[in-house]
Amino acid sequence: MRFKDTLGISHKLKIVEHELCQRIEFELAKLGLTFPQYAVLSYLEEKNTATNAELARNSSVTPQTTNKIMQNLERDGFVTKVQNLEHGLKQDFKMKPKAEKILCAAHARVNEIELKMVKGLPKKQVKELEEILSKCLRNLNTF
Repeated sequence: MRFKDTLGISHKLKIVEHELCQRIEFELAKLGLTFPQYAVLSYLEEKNTATNAELARNSSVTPQTTNKIMQNLERDGFVTKVQNLEHGLKQDFKMKPKAEKILCAAHARVNEIELKMVKGLPKKQVKELEEILSKCLRNLNTF
């Protein structure tokens, strides 16, 4: 089979992802954050506390990379380690107020980029796009 005979969806998604990530990385760098750091902090904001393994699974990076990200965030005063309430031997990470401030600014910049990406699409199509992408992800997770 040749490329021209395929749907080409994966190629188009890769191009969109690349452009989106580049723009987000550029804006986050102005705040002193990387995209993986932003992903980890966003997850912590939602869940309050999380283990390194949870952060890795939900941030699309390896556990080793997440470990390094968390070391850097802890060093920079954005997160702290806390005792895991369910498993005494495990440690969770929790965001500090310093991270909450920078994360608020980061969310605003990322939202601005996302709005620019869907500019010209009616709200209904944006909602449909979110639903389609979620359905595609669910389908891929059933392999």
